[in-house]
Amino acid sequence: MRGLGVGLVKERSVGTSGVFVIVGMALGILLFWPLPGAEANSCVDCHKTLTDPSHVKHSFLEWEQSVHAKKQVTCNSCHGGDPAKVEKKEAHAGVWNSNNAKSRVYYQTIPKTCGTCHDQYQAFQKSRHYMMLQKTGKGPNCATCHGAMATKVLSLQEMQATCNLCHPKPYQAYETLAIVRKTALSISLLKDALGAARQAGRPVAAAEAELGRAQAELALAKQAWHTFHIKEIFAKGISAYEHAQAAKNELDRVKPPKASP
Repeated sequence: MRGLGVGLVKERSVGTSGVFVIVGMALGILLFWPLPGAEANSCVDCHKTLTDPSHVKHSFLEWEQSVHAKKQVTCNSCHGGDPAKVEKKEAHAGVWNSNNAKSRVYYQTIPKTCGTCHDQYQAFQKSRHYMMLQKTGKGPNCATCHGAMATKVLSLQEMQATCNLCHPKPYQAYETLAIVRKTALSISLLKDALGAARQAGRPVAAAEAELGRAQAELALAKQAWHTFHIKEIFAKGISAYEHAQAAKNELDRVKPPKASP
């Protein structure tokens, strides 16, 4: 046992205390050894130890519970800096206050920063929102609707309230999002119904074809959402819903007749 080099385990026998020491060491290694694929990040290691009720601590807690944290998108991904450095000045190199135009999270720059991961940025660049943001600095950016660290997808009611900050009657956007989500639910239910019908040996080719058209139209509506060309998106949403209804009708048509009592 000398090879362990611990100095706490005797050569002849390992007593109860020795067992606890060995088990404790093993648990310590398991708990604190970096996980496979995980990289050291001084931003995370430092900010998670902050105890003051500052906005920095608050922001870290939001990030820690976010999908960004789960996907290992760390502080430097959005704010810049060097997570390989442990000295504050070196680690913060390239990090600017969000009010500074050099910052990666400056109000007008946020869409571009988000766009390094999110391909919705391409659609957003075609919107009046983006054009106004770049021209006047007063248009909405990604964080306006989705938040920053604790990102989310707005509910219908939240979206209407957010749009209403600038638009007095954002009914078209509400109705458009409602039809897109209703169609998505219909398609999900249809997939299950088609699977059951297929297993039962019923002919489902016509229903599958309509479902395919519904999925294609819905995909186009979703891709176009961040352009905020509402009339165009609404038309695609309605088309998708109509194809989904046609698929349901085809499926109902091939249902076996109910047995006579």
